[in-house]
Amino acid sequence: MCRLLSFVCAPAVAARVAADVLPAFTALSCEHKDGWGMAWHDTDGLHTVREPQAAHTSTRYADVVSTVTTSAALLHLRLASPGLAVAEENSHPFLRDGCAFGHNGFVGPIGDLDKFHAPDLVAAGSTDSEKYFLSVLTRMRDGEPAHLALLSTALDLLDLAETSSANASLLTADALHMVCAYRPGTQPPGRLEDYFTLRYRAEASAVIVGSDGVARDDWQRLPNRSVLSVDRVSRRCVVTSGR
Repeated sequence: MCRLLSFVCAPAVAARVAADVLPAFTALSCEHKDGWGMAWHDTDGLHTVREPQAAHTSTRYADVVSTVTTSAALLHLRLASPGLAVAEENSHPFLRDGCAFGHNGFVGPIGDLDKFHAPDLVAAGSTDSEKYFLSVLTRMRDGEPAHLALLSTALDLLDLAETSSANASLLTADALHMVCAYRPGTQPPGRLEDYFTLRYRAEASAVIVGSDGVARDDWQRLPNRSVLSVDRVSRRCVVTSGR
């Protein structure tokens, strides 16, 4: 399982935007140690950097979060699912078709996921998460709006036998979309019931969304089976509920 932290803001250095929660997020990499990644928008477009190592041990992580100026970003810490290799190609966020994607949870069986995405979209790695992303992109290519493509895919994947959580963050040219979609009671052993909850804080200068362990208790809780969309220009927040 993984941890997510995403935000949309007036252009600023990432570490300043999330100054009050970034230390807690980074500290989670002591456990969620199987890779880190960040995708961000700046004046030159969408960028991503990934490493298959713990964020708290990475000089590149420290450099990126303290120097990159961005108006929207997605940070991810990976705790690899059993049997899935710790490798750069399996690290999140995944980047394709002008979109970045990070996932928290497990969807599967992995062998069932190919039926959800177009055959010409081939995964570079071996994770369920990347195949989930390809399924979202398939719906977007078919004309479905990004937030509905993300929500519909997440809810479809919840019907699969092994799925625990399809929580995910999707960063597009226009917006940040964060879906909360999980099966209650499927959190890993020893975790509290709130393990898969997502919360967000909306202020004039920034909207920040995070996983449990990062988000504060006084932030707004994103309902299960819904998606939060944050416009990159206006920072307007819209929550769309699913079935």
